[in-house]
Amino acid sequence: NKIDGIFPYRDKLRVLFSNPSRKKGAFLTFYEAVKIIVHIYSICYAKDAYSNLIQKEPGKVMAVTGLVYGEIYLKHYTGVKHPEQPERLLAILESLESAKLLDRLFRIEPVPVERSILELCHDPGYIDEFKLSADNARLFFHTHDCPISPGTFEAALCAVGGVLKGADMVMEGKVKNCFCAVRPPGHHAGRSRAMGFCYFNNIAIAAKYLQTHHSLERIAVIDWDVHHGNGTQDILEEDHTVYYVSFHQDPSTLF
Repeated sequence: NKIDGIFPYRDKLRVLFSNPSRKKGAFLTFYEAVKIIVHIYSICYAKDAYSNLIQKEPGKVMAVTGLVYGEIYLKHYTGVKHPEQPERLLAILESLESAKLLDRLFRIEPVPVERSILELCHDPGYIDEFKLSADNARLFFHTHDCPISPGTFEAALCAVGGVLKGADMVMEGKVKNCFCAVRPPGHHAGRSRAMGFCYFNNIAIAAKYLQTHHSLERIAVIDWDVHHGNGTQDILEEDHTVYYVSFHQDPSTLF
């Protein structure tokens, strides 16, 4: 009943959930779907947390966006033909510079994450295996999708650490929001499995970190990518305090 009271698209949703064949007119547009997810987030998750932040730190929330970036991320070398390249981040910086936005952002330098925080989402043996593989100059970790170099493990530690530092800055009211230009990425990494260019699950760890270190009770993770964030879902699926939503391409239709 509460859902019916807030959703402007509830009739379409009823048809979608009650009619597997999806009759004509039952589809939500992508714009409508995004509005619904953001609406759920704002009502169920963000309101209480942000109100608490304002009450704890009145007048300290700045109207500025943070940017997490460090040259350590460029030390994760994947090979000349691999799609996940250091140039991804350089292109972001160049675009921000050309748009005259870079100087308006609050720069945040990443730091390595502590092992105890990694273990919120990853098995200890997996962490050891990853470090040993990098130290021993192995070419790949678990799959050919996940090449490693001497700088990969440290870059992965700083990818998680950078996201957490950005989260800290938001929660402390030093920035209003934060964009984390980090690599390697993370949403395919499982609790004990590297996959799809990902080694540590940056966002899953950040969600649990916000709960354990900033006392947030509920978190929403909205994943927007070509691929489904299978690792994030696997790690968080049984955790009813974290709501995970994935917008991704349908592999059967390429939409």
